[in-house]
Amino acid sequence: MVSLAVAALGILGSLTAAQQAGTTGDNIEKPPPLALSLCTKATGCKIQQANVTLDANWRWVYKVMCPGSGQPCYSAGNCFNAGQWDKSVCSDPEACAKKCAVAGVNAQKYQDTYGVIPTPGGVELKFVTGTNIGSRLYLTIGENYKIFRLKNREFSFDVDASALPCGLNGAVYFVEMPEDGGKGGNNQAGAPYGTGYCDAQCPHDVKFMNGMANVLDWNQTNPFGRMGACCSEMDIWEANSAAAALTPHPCHMNGPLMCGGRSCGDTAKGERYKGVCDKDGCDFNSYRMGSPNFLGAGPEFEVDTTKKITVVTQWLTTDGTDGGDLSEIRRIYVQDGKAIQNSMASVLPGSPGNSITDALCQAQKLEFGDPDDFTMKGGLRQMGKALERGMVLVMSLWDDDITSMLWLDSSTGTVGKKGAVRGPCPSSSGQPRDVRSKHAGASVKYSNFMYGEIGSTYNTLPEAKPETAAKVDPYAARLSDYAKARPPTSRPSPEQAPAADQQSTQQSWQPSMGLTPASVCAREFELCSGGQEWTGPRCCNDGCTCTPRFWSVSQCIPDAGQASCPAPAATAPPSQSVEPGDLQSSFGSLQRAQPANWGSSVGGVAFFVLVLLCASACIAGPYARQRYLGRSADVVAPGSPLSRIARRPSERELTSPRPGRSALDLAAMMGLTRAPSTVSMCRPDEV
Repeated sequence: MVSLAVAALGILGSLTAAQQAGTTGDNIEKPPPLALSLCTKATGCKIQQANVTLDANWRWVYKVMCPGSGQPCYSAGNCFNAGQWDKSVCSDPEACAKKCAVAGVNAQKYQDTYGVIPTPGGVELKFVTGTNIGSRLYLTIGENYKIFRLKNREFSFDVDASALPCGLNGAVYFVEMPEDGGKGGNNQAGAPYGTGYCDAQCPHDVKFMNGMANVLDWNQTNPFGRMGACCSEMDIWEANSAAAALTPHPCHMNGPLMCGGRSCGDTAKGERYKGVCDKDGCDFNSYRMGSPNFLGAGPEFEVDTTKKITVVTQWLTTDGTDGGDLSEIRRIYVQDGKAIQNSMASVLPGSPGNSITDALCQAQKLEFGDPDDFTMKGGLRQMGKALERGMVLVMSLWDDDITSMLWLDSSTGTVGKKGAVRGPCPSSSGQPRDVRSKHAGASVKYSNFMYGEIGSTYNTLPEAKPETAAKVDPYAARLSDYAKARPPTSRPSPEQAPAADQQSTQQSWQPSMGLTPASVCAREFELCSGGQEWTGPRCCNDGCTCTPRFWSVSQCIPDAGQASCPAPAATAPPSQSVEPGDLQSSFGSLQRAQPANWGSSVGGVAFFVLVLLCASACIAGPYARQRYLGRSADVVAPGSPLSRIARRPSERELTSPRPGRSALDLAAMMGLTRAPSTVSMCRPDEV
């Protein structure tokens, strides 16, 4: 259990929800049933009987003991009423958790009080039921949440979003909640009572967590406490009848955590990108990505939200096995017996494809001018780790009292900016007061939940293999005045990658040094590094330098006075000396093309010169190290020639050649200030 002092200081501890279980009178939990199917290609689908349970935040929280009797009762009064805690029993977080119980909900109350109605094979969620607004449900089997491990798997379900107007969000997603809901200690309720919620937004409105009530600094007007509940989140469907989004949100840590202070990444405090989770995520919203006529209400759209839709999500790995890293998230729709491939990301330059990959996410962030917190938080590989550990299925219907859901179906940010328009809804829509009064009858239906092997959960197979995302050169447009950008070269699919890797590395070069022959090096503005699963070139032709852009992605930039770096002629190129500007940071590899004979005296001398330069830079370089949540960051000493890396370069600086400009200059200008904790970078001294 984390002490109050720890929570107050914002230090992270393990997260659970904490309260007693209501078990008296009609206060006995009777959750609605829901069918879940496990599928394989060989044997088809087998139904598993499951249930859905209501989140603890929606439930009545009442005093455990009747006044003066010392006996449990159901009518002692509410511990939480009108957005405020009863301080007579909730004077401090632990006392409140011990003295208050979360009520069970019987079958009739699920429908009459919360608007949760069982349907054949699924459930319907009503928006307004009496005084209740929306709901959030979790899938359970027995006394625990059902844990889904979906890496190298697919998940599908049917949704009817026809009755969801602008401003509402009918969501299906996964979060890394504890399997038992954090049961134990002060929390005797657990998963059957919907405890333990967390997500990548680190919500502060969760009433109980980690054996304590969230009573400290509670804001009654906008229910919000000091503590937040953080964990990885995989949004497979956030939608209404006008727009939809598919969004992974990785977090630094394993499992759920309680946050306080900067670790929560609170937007209101200007700390959105300083927390442990990627709150923006990497969203694929077809409208925002250049296809406004792909999904919407009516027959003129490829996916018609006035009809039932089967939503299929696939999580592919680098090697096609459960042990590979997550490399791609694909989306397929099935409607009227027809498989519909996801729309292309046509708003982005090049050929980025129609699925979520690290390359597409990086290109999107650059094109839209958004901070790339997705990459900073580990990208798809980190998201895949959460999927491998296991996540809980969430179904919800809600409105947005902070941003009116404009981020999903309307416009946000600067008018005219790329990526600002996310849907067709007016910017005045979505205000909760209006939505609740005008669309009280709104609802969403979810059914036919299936999971299993890739290609096993839907009957209508696509006629063609889905488009795979090509490797994107996201900086070509920014540097178009420097030299003509080339379209990205095609890369092997995950199934082909091992063979392609073998062909490109069966050379007399040292694989551990990242060296490849000049004949397979990249040309100007092509990528020369792209992460651990990268199967393309790891060097540049003569005349270009492999320049780090962010994390593991590097690009071939023409040297000063060069406009291009074409492939060399058949004859061996002349030897090249190694300059300080040739030092690279992509996993410590030497990525400049070298003479074909590694054993030659010139090549050997060049290599040892490189080692000496690197060593001298690391010993005397003007850099200190700091650590934040297990992540390393370079800190530039005041007065250092590279101190300008703290700012973003202008277009003129990016596109205007200058004598003597090196790869380190360009890397610094692009803001390469962080590196993975397992990677160190050699920098030149000030002199």
